[in-house]
Amino acid sequence: MSGHARIDRRLAAAALGISSAFAATATAQDVAIEDVLVTQAIRFFATPLVGENVTFVRVFVETPGTSAPVPGVDGLVRVFVDGVEADYSPLRSINGPITSPSNPSDLVLDHHLNFVFVAPTSSDVDLRVVLNPSLSIPGDDPANNVATVNNLNFQCRGTVDLTYVPINYTPGGGLPSETFTQPGVGDGFLRGIFKPGAWDYHRSPLGPLTWTQNINQSNNALLNTLRDIRTSQIPSAGYPTPDFVYGWLPGNPFSGNGQAIGIPGDVGFGNTDNSRFQRTFAHEIGHLLGEGHNNEEANTLCIDVEHHLRDPLNIAQIRFDELDVMVAGQITSVAWVSSNTYNNAIGDPRFACDGVAPPDGGSGGGEEADDRAPALRISGEVDHVAGTVRLDPAMTFPGARIDPDTADGTVTVVLLDDRGRVLHQVRAAAGHTRACCADPNHIRPTSPLHVLVPAAPRGRTVARIEVRDAETGAILSAIDRSASAPLVRAFGPEAVDAAGEPQPFRPGMRIDRPTRIAWSVDDADGDAVTAALFYSPDGQAWLPFRADIVDGGFDLDPDQMPRSTAGRLRLIVTDGLNASIVESPSMSFLGGTQPEVYVITPNQFDSIEQGGPVVLHGYAWDREDGTIAGDIQWVSSLDGPIGTGRLFTVDDLSPGLHLITAFVTDSDGNTNQSTKGISIAARALSSPDIDGDGAVSFGDLLAMLAAFGPCGDFCPGDLNGDDAVDFGDVLSLLAAWTG
Repeated sequence: MSGHARIDRRLAAAALGISSAFAATATAQDVAIEDVLVTQAIRFFATPLVGENVTFVRVFVETPGTSAPVPGVDGLVRVFVDGVEADYSPLRSINGPITSPSNPSDLVLDHHLNFVFVAPTSSDVDLRVVLNPSLSIPGDDPANNVATVNNLNFQCRGTVDLTYVPINYTPGGGLPSETFTQPGVGDGFLRGIFKPGAWDYHRSPLGPLTWTQNINQSNNALLNTLRDIRTSQIPSAGYPTPDFVYGWLPGNPFSGNGQAIGIPGDVGFGNTDNSRFQRTFAHEIGHLLGEGHNNEEANTLCIDVEHHLRDPLNIAQIRFDELDVMVAGQITSVAWVSSNTYNNAIGDPRFACDGVAPPDGGSGGGEEADDRAPALRISGEVDHVAGTVRLDPAMTFPGARIDPDTADGTVTVVLLDDRGRVLHQVRAAAGHTRACCADPNHIRPTSPLHVLVPAAPRGRTVARIEVRDAETGAILSAIDRSASAPLVRAFGPEAVDAAGEPQPFRPGMRIDRPTRIAWSVDDADGDAVTAALFYSPDGQAWLPFRADIVDGGFDLDPDQMPRSTAGRLRLIVTDGLNASIVESPSMSFLGGTQPEVYVITPNQFDSIEQGGPVVLHGYAWDREDGTIAGDIQWVSSLDGPIGTGRLFTVDDLSPGLHLITAFVTDSDGNTNQSTKGISIAARALSSPDIDGDGAVSFGDLLAMLAAFGPCGDFCPGDLNGDDAVDFGDVLSLLAAWTG
């Protein structure tokens, strides 16, 4: 079976000390290992495996010489890392014992035995697979029950910061439902198919983005705004620059499902339509990773290892011959990933192992503060049919990473002084995402343009900005500095005074509820003006709320910002190249900021056999603290505290219904929790009737005492599953004694 790890079957019967006469007394029900599949999403030829990810081991069982189904089939997997058995080894199956059909299907999950573990980062991981370790199947031949998979290489990959922005879309829909966008749901498809060391997927610390324009006429403007958020606003607020930013729209108002700013790129947006939102998200991130549209299929058996796509569509865990995620216009239920797309993603420089510096174009977890400098944002829209460029007013940002020159750039942005001398120029690519993600036959006539250039190159004032055709040098668009800067006449809360202006801010003013902040502006040249509003909790780091505000107001919600008793607001107003800045006095902003915590795995109502590993995968984030990776506390309603951390397994949960709760506490002492219910099904790991004569008696006791001590591959006397025959097993046998 293509894509499966090659196995090495070992003869084991002679080493067991088991009587061949005993094996001959029962009806032959031989079971054997046909193959072993080790996968994290897709396993095909040289598909890489990545450390610190949940890994699925599927043991394909066959029943040679037996025409009837064989009940009671179970097994274990031993894991060796760098030659030493792991402390969580051996693994028990998550679904055994199974009844092995005489003609099993690879597409039915419970026709074969399944195991999971969190893989280490190592180039030397060996697996030893054992069928029927308790020798409870009458007449089974142990000689074909052992297989090894050696020299698995689980590569090092880093943590990828993916920030999402809920978009308050006022033409229709408002904010998207958090049920769709939250970690563990919105990113379910993405987590299933793309494997960095970890996904750091969290909401933007800046809060939601209000969008008042029809998205089908403003898609490029939205992409430029999202890039502002990633490259300028988030780092200006004192947070690390995320590798990617993704905007969520409510429903599916955009005719193209979603769009990415470039191939490769760093920002995109998509929908929350129930049937497609998870695939659209993964599809647009695929574009940002450098993947174009294709017509590929997976062409092999694939597994959604943590079953991320169970919610909300209840999509099967086994995926077979699905379309690749980069096939345009698909819904979630028909798509997965091809080996080409999977391999290319793992090789992206933004997936680089933590501590390895990526090349330009990827932050590897966020650029450093000293990479940033005062910058002008040059943005707009390129019309490829008309051969023109529409430019937005240039916006000044106090700190951003200046864009490098792009060798395949189609336009050149040129900064000139008042004597027409070139101060700075940079080529930029435009048009890399013109193909519609809903209809691959449709090519968009326009694409976004977004370039960050020095605000004062060579310490001189920029008097003119030109966008030229990179090939011919023809001027496509320009902005000239006007004679007068805009004047901010009033800046304060929306409540107006007798003259109809906003009330001025008062020192020490308390803002503890949603408040509209308003301003009025005069411009002697009659230029159109836009504004950006910032907040600082300490007077040092400035958190931008929104750039390109054109209506003179912003609805501020203190629950979406860090608390402060000495906070300030800053307003920057620009007419294209001139800018004016005003600040409020120190005030109190007293919203509430709880940390967020999510149980990603297990899924609600999962059922796992006793002794099988239960994956506990959580995510926690706080606006002040950022990602809270190692301090998630896990508690079971039946067994109490069960562990701490982002991702690990437990295999000793008691049979019964459990409420599994993840608790988190931020640095301010605020707490939060998330809970899911699962069931642990009671399972007998080994029968006390060791000799299979239908009674628990002296013969079984003798067999147990003969095997006393640590177990090998086969251990029929290990009744409690602790990998040894000891006095606890003797007591269990005596408790079941029938004589």
